[in-house]
Amino acid sequence: LIRVYTLAEDRSPEEVAAELQEQLGGLAVEVTPSVVRAEDWLASWREQRSVVPLIEGWAVAPPWLAAGLPAGTRAAIIDPGWAFGAGDHATTRDSAILLLRWLRPGDRVLDLGAGSGVLSILARLAGSGPVTAVEIDPIAAREIPRNAALNGVEGVEVAVGDAASIALCERYDLVLLNIGARQARLLRTRCDQVSAEGTRLIVSGLAQWSLEGVVKEYGISGWITHETVLTEQDWATVLMVREALP
Repeated sequence: LIRVYTLAEDRSPEEVAAELQEQLGGLAVEVTPSVVRAEDWLASWREQRSVVPLIEGWAVAPPWLAAGLPAGTRAAIIDPGWAFGAGDHATTRDSAILLLRWLRPGDRVLDLGAGSGVLSILARLAGSGPVTAVEIDPIAAREIPRNAALNGVEGVEVAVGDAASIALCERYDLVLLNIGARQARLLRTRCDQVSAEGTRLIVSGLAQWSLEGVVKEYGISGWITHETVLTEQDWATVLMVREALP
């Protein structure tokens, strides 16, 4: 079944169906046109967003809800635009909580798969040193400086490219990796390259069944688990420290 939605106010469903049949050629077996009510998807998406509480006194919030935050709340204000990450996904939330628990003032932070920049910006707000935000999607990467400006944050360097091969010249104190179990395992040697003894690593985007394999993979090069967060949606987030170098 191929379902196609098109904005065609000046054409009938039958005309659109005939054009589609011609474009698909022999692949089109049957075309059943129908009219679907157009919706304001952006408005609908915004209505579903909410303030995401983190540890006490911290939150992630979209700009249109920021004014309603309780007095004294420190928040990363995030409008993801075309990027993934409004801060309300369980993996982002749990990564953010671990970040706030384990970040030390002045830490050099590497965010691999930064999306809209939620974690990079939160790190700067919480007192980190310079942050390198790596994002493979150039459209998403453009949202990071915009969100940094929303928060009045400087010191986030955006690097567009593949986390596995992009040039990274320094060692980091805290590495953030919220892009899934398969990618996390593939990036283990990359995390080894940019770490030193004592570097902390937050890995998320993990289904709970995949957690053991990821932890075992990182244990090969001296990463030791110090904290694990499991959510009711079957996601897992883990904080590891590189306690011994081979």
